Amino acid sequence: MLEETMLYDLQASPTCAKARICLRLKGVPFRRVSASWRRLGRLQRDLPGAHAPLLVDGGTSLAGAGAIARHLELRHPRPALWPAEADARAYCALLESWAETALGRAVGALVWQDRAEGRELARELARELATGPLRPFAARWVWRRARHHYYADRGNARAAESRAREHLQLLAALLDQRPFLLGDHLTVADVSAWVHVARLERTAARSLLDESSVVAAWAGRVHAVPAIAAVLPP
Repeated sequence: MLEETMLYDLQASPTCAKARICLRLKGVPFRRVSASWRRLGRLQRDLPGAHAPLLVDGGTSLAGAGAIARHLELRHPRPALWPAEADARAYCALLESWAETALGRAVGALVWQDRAEGRELARELARELATGPLRPFAARWVWRRARHHYYADRGNARAAESRAREHLQLLAALLDQRPFLLGDHLTVADVSAWVHVARLERTAARSLLDESSVVAAWAGRVHAVPAIAAVLPP
């Protein structure tokens, strides 16, 4: 009997969305489990440092969207999420890293800079992290931790918007009129960037996407991929 593939994640986390998308793109059946503090606490007894997203695939356990994506590429090579050529693979990895760090941090700072939207997002995450009377505490914990992580409390909204705009302009330049970041085919670089850009659709800063027809068209193409549309709604 085959062991069930399980993904412990959080619905509102962009890195968790990346893991879900990669699983769906690879056609791997899996069961999603909310990564509550209680569940992760139990897992950490055997897997120190376990955090969401966490994939349990047979006898293998991996934490982090990047590690999960690479594991899936090795076990399920088709469809490929990395180019075959060594130079193109290195460039893809560079874009993936940029998306996960610089782009993700810029968009995250803008999202958490808005107090109303940030607090609602904190409550959404808290509903999965904790139960009952612990949820208000969890929401406050998420709020403070996220604003510190994204430096959202160390600047103003205009500065955060300016940084996000700069990275979206860089994304447009990297696309250079191509359908996807590395040409005609979707890669993990597109997924890594899209999960962050898609967050803007749900914020007051969504007007930034209207400033670049290149980025808006690319985001539409990525979202039109069935496996991706199934993970995040329009």
